[in-house]
This record gives sequence, structure tokens and C-alpha cells, in this order.
Amino acid sequence: MTILEHTFIHIRGLKTADKERALWERGIKNHEDLLRSGLLPASAGQADWYAQTKRAIAEGDHDYFAERLPRDQHYRVAMAFPKETAFLDIETTGLSRQYDQITIVGWSLGGDFKVMVYGRDDPLELTRDLGQAKALVTFNGKTFDVPFLNRSFTDLAIPKAHVDLRYLCKKVGLNGGQKSIEREIGLRRLEGDGDGRMAVALWYAYKGGRNDQSRKKALKDLIIYNFADVNAMKLIFDACLERLARRGHLPQHYGDHFKPLSRRPDFENSFPFSLEPF
Repeated sequence: MTILEHTFIHIRGLKTADKERALWERGIKNHEDLLRSGLLPASAGQADWYAQTKRAIAEGDHDYFAERLPRDQHYRVAMAFPKETAFLDIETTGLSRQYDQITIVGWSLGGDFKVMVYGRDDPLELTRDLGQAKALVTFNGKTFDVPFLNRSFTDLAIPKAHVDLRYLCKKVGLNGGQKSIEREIGLRRLEGDGDGRMAVALWYAYKGGRNDQSRKKALKDLIIYNFADVNAMKLIFDACLERLARRGHLPQHYGDHFKPLSRRPDFENSFPFSLEPF
């Protein structure tokens, strides 16, 4: 069973985490248990919600849940479809949506990391992957990445289920920017260290380098930085889920899935793809 089969918070009359958690604590673990329990609110519309929910689960209809779950519960869609969840991060020339532009877009879908260099690469693969993704995970993407993407690409279909780790982290007591949260959960980077200012400098070094070798190195360093950000998001998401389980925001048996993390992997593996052709 996926987390969606244990989810009740999308049902009319049960749209609070406390009501859902109370049902879990009484041993009501799935939709069939709820139907048999006699605890279903009259406002739920018994036949309608059950049939629609069963259909959505059987057909993998992620939008059904994205449209009915509170936004701070969209992480459940990502949990239910891990191989179809896109982790995405953009780099830009600055913070202004009016005067700055995207430099690269990096994303991971199904475990593969891909990158698009703005102005050089065709956005077709990015458009296709986001169109196929059932959930999107970003860090501060609601106010930064997605507005930049929407301004830069007219035909991108952003998944309705969007997990912004900035807000999910706050929900579980992890505060600050992505780099500080990485340190808090014990993630140590060997590659991709730096900050947004370094990313801007690398872009201009790529655009204005004196020779192909220096330009290629600047672009590779920029992509490695982005690659490290995208991979770190996966570990931050896992850390959030671990804390959600401990706090009772997930069914009790989900807590058994998350083990105490005594160490975090480093980014020691070789660069995941070739930069050719330059």
C-alpha cells in the first residue's frame, strides 16, 4: 500500500491532520477500514469519495490528490510516486525575475540527473519530463524557481503536486536556507560547495572565458554545483519524512521505514554525464 491508501485528509469532514491521526490511532489504516468503522462523517458523501478515491489510486491519478490535499500535504503524492517525482533546481544571473535570467536548469527524475543550459540546449527534454512527472520537489521553488521557469518557458506543465522543501522543513523544525539545513542533517559536500554568487560568477566565466578549456571548466563546475543541490534535496526530503513520522503526521508503521541516520553519503561519485559536445 502507498501512503495515499492510508490518507483520509482529502475527505470532506476529515480535512484536519488531528482527525486523520485520531483514526490511525484507533487502528483505522485504510479506506476499507474507514467504511466499516461507522466513523465516517455524513458530510463525506460515502459512495462518491470511496469510488473516486479507489479509481484514482488504481489509475495512478496524482492530480486527484493534488487538487484535494492541502498544499502542505503534497509530499504524500511524492511519497506515493517516488520514481515519477522530479527534483529540480535552477541557477540564474540574479534574484530579479524582471532583469535576470535562468542560466541552467538541473533536475532528477527516476534517479537520472539531467541539465539544460539556457540558450544552448533545446528545452524539449525538460518540457517532456516535467509533463510526465507526478510531483515536483524544489527548495524555495514556489517563489523563485517556478516563477522564473514560467517566465522563461511558455509551454512547461508544472505538476500540481509541488513540495517546496523550504516550507516542509519549517513544518518539521528545520530552519534556514538549503546549505544550513544540509549541515543540520549531517550532509557534507565534497563537490558542489559554494553559493549563489559563485554560481553567477561561473556562468559569466563560461560565457566570457578566454578559451574553450576555461569555458568548459566553468560550465562543468556550475553544473556540479547544481547537481549537488538537486541530490541534497532528496536527502532533505527524506529527513523531513523521518521527522513527520516521528511526530505522528504519517501512519505509525511508516516510522519503521526511517532509520536513524548516523552518516550521510558524500558526493564522491564521478560526474554523471558527459559535457560533450561543448
